[in-house]
Amino acid sequence: MAFKKPAYKQNGVTVKNSYYTFSKEYPVGNIGRQSRNARHKKGKRIYFKAFLLILCFSLISFAAYFSAEVALKFSYKDPALKAPEISTDSTEDASSTILSENNMKALYFPAEKLGNKKFLKDFPKEIRRKNCNSVVIDFKLSDGRLLYSSELEIALLAKCAVFDNETVRSAMNFFKSEKINVIARVHCFRDNLATGEATDYAVKYMNSEVNWVDNSNEAQPCSWLNPFSKGARKYLTEIIKEISEFGIDGLILTSVSFPAGENSDTAGYPGSKGKTKEECLKGFLSEVKKIIPPSCFLLTELTSTDVIEGNNEKFGGSFSQNSADGVCADTAIRPENYYPDKKSKFSAMISLFSNMKASLNEDAQIVPMISSEEFSHSYIRTAEKNGFGCYIIYNTEGFY
Repeated sequence: MAFKKPAYKQNGVTVKNSYYTFSKEYPVGNIGRQSRNARHKKGKRIYFKAFLLILCFSLISFAAYFSAEVALKFSYKDPALKAPEISTDSTEDASSTILSENNMKALYFPAEKLGNKKFLKDFPKEIRRKNCNSVVIDFKLSDGRLLYSSELEIALLAKCAVFDNETVRSAMNFFKSEKINVIARVHCFRDNLATGEATDYAVKYMNSEVNWVDNSNEAQPCSWLNPFSKGARKYLTEIIKEISEFGIDGLILTSVSFPAGENSDTAGYPGSKGKTKEECLKGFLSEVKKIIPPSCFLLTELTSTDVIEGNNEKFGGSFSQNSADGVCADTAIRPENYYPDKKSKFSAMISLFSNMKASLNEDAQIVPMISSEEFSHSYIRTAEKNGFGCYIIYNTEGFY
């Protein structure tokens, strides 16, 4: 409601109605606007101060509550609770290997190049070009030489060492610094050096005292350690112990077999005592499995043909099912019906992998060994899509 002054005349001039300042219709001037703004600002400050006070009180209350809870949590110990025991069972760590994680993608490294610093330095580039993360190195070569300097008497007498231990450790440290896993490959019973010093451990010609030699390579015939010999098996397990101390991530055993070939019928094996070849070789693998670190996986190396068909001469039957974590299968040597043309190459190879896997123990893995000539990224992608994520690429020159 407006409160108006009545109109009146002053000096003959009519003065219009005016409004009191507290009237709703009072026309606000500059002074009135300033007063209202001041009042609004003052009100805003009061509300803001109240909001800050409430916020600070809330934060202080929350901090006090949280501190009390934490203090109670750390100060209270239930007497019924015990500290967890650290298990020494090696089977618990077995699942943490790069093999079981399906992440073992390896490239073969020529052992003789380990002392070549330039070759060693450049090799990681080749590893990454092939999408690999590991190297396979022969720690025990096919003629019996050792990559390192062993402390075993037989190895010292036979002068097996290729490099001194410092060179090997330096190379291992280099690979580790490049985040590259190292897998040791060991030629087991095929050994031309140890048999020269420990003749009692050797395969013999029939019942004679003469060491038997194979004719697989006429230029370099090779003698063999006798798998039935306890001394021969102990020599190999001691070698594997020494190799494990270099911090390897995996172990591949090849020539875990009896010799086979044109003159293998003349080979004699003292000490068999009624055991079969299969029992002897599987027993040896069980011994190896017990002595290697739980973080180190174990593979046996076989040809694809031996995985699927077995071999009486080499193994006394099938050797696919054993205590190893899997089989490293050379796909260059495979049954006749697995040599496809280019159009059916991938489907035939996946069929080969699947049939090999079916012949193993349920938890064992097939790791295809692929020659560098056969390797391609599309080949690997196809294998991985079908569940075969681990593989080894090798160069046929000098691999064996």
